Amino acid sequence: MASAMASGGRIFGPLALALAVSHGAAEAKDPVVYCLDKDRDQVSRVKAQDCRGEIIDKARADEIKAARVRRIQGIMRRGKPKPPAAGTKLASIGTGFFVTADGRLLTNNHVIDGCKALSVETPSGRRVKGHLLDRNVAFDLALVRAEMRPDAIITFRDPPALVLGERADLVGYPTQGIAPILPFHTEAELLAEHGRPGDRNRFQIKGDVRGGNSGGPVLDGSGYAIGVIFAQLNSVAIYKHTGKVPDDIGIAVANPVVFEFLRRNDVAYRVADSGPALDRPKMFKKARDFIVRVGCWR
Repeated sequence: MASAMASGGRIFGPLALALAVSHGAAEAKDPVVYCLDKDRDQVSRVKAQDCRGEIIDKARADEIKAARVRRIQGIMRRGKPKPPAAGTKLASIGTGFFVTADGRLLTNNHVIDGCKALSVETPSGRRVKGHLLDRNVAFDLALVRAEMRPDAIITFRDPPALVLGERADLVGYPTQGIAPILPFHTEAELLAEHGRPGDRNRFQIKGDVRGGNSGGPVLDGSGYAIGVIFAQLNSVAIYKHTGKVPDDIGIAVANPVVFEFLRRNDVAYRVADSGPALDRPKMFKKARDFIVRVGCWR
């Protein structure tokens, strides 16, 4: 029988053909595809079995990648943000969301506390000055007016009854080493109907809450607000008292407290019963129209 090997260790002849056919069959069984992560609007090349998003064709993948490059180029062209007040620098950021068509929005008091000036920026890149109207220090809420009319305003769920384990979503600007320019979506769920035992003014969610999420809405499956996120549990303090480390637990102010604060300021807000569930990509797209990045300048 003729040898299938030649110098250099390469394979020729019938054995090479058999291996090629075998290799082709393996590729057919487990092809590499373009996988779209809708939440992050990113495309990657992975094995079909490893795709956790939507499998798309090359033409659509190229279109999505080109659109992402254009957005990044637009951000780069905007360059360093112009201070809303002379002699100030951007010190920190938080999240806010529009509640009225004339540009009033909610955020946390600690996001705007001690700031000489405020900026409000939409995901599309519109940036304007913000003006503090009122604050509630006890519940860490602040009402700000932006010098713009928003594309959309948020809807609050009313009645705001909470169900343990129900889906909750955060859309905001969580800090991940650096302050983000574009909003992120964070999946969560309702963990407890109270911040501390007996405290019905706050509630707990399980999710990756980070600095920068502060002031953003906690959304239900319909994209309606059920509260305002303001803190993550102090893991170090809890460990000292209990010997246990809590994993990704955030605290939010409940809707009844938010409603009282808005009524105190004669703010008419939109409410509705829980609506039809949205898949998370659609919910994120909807939220982008009322979410803003709040900048604190000192």
